[in-house]
Amino acid sequence: MTKTSNELSIIINQFNQSLQKISENTKDFSEFNYHLQTNIDGMNVGFADLTEDLASHKNSIKEINKRIDTLPFSRKKE
Repeated sequence: MTKTSNELSIIINQFNQSLQKISENTKDFSEFNYHLQTNIDGMNVGFADLTEDLASHKNSIKEINKRIDTLPFSRKKE
């Protein structure tokens, strides 16, 4: 009976350790998700700013492209 009781106690301890590891890993995963969301939000703001800046310089970009196309080393075929 004592052997069975000891084995049961060992199994319960192992189970508790497993639950503790799961709890720690879940916390780590939650922190990862939080930081990932923060990074994604920052990237969204950056891309929105880039899009806005490109749109505001659209004519300048077109003019630069036209000038590049006139250069002798340009690949554009006319």
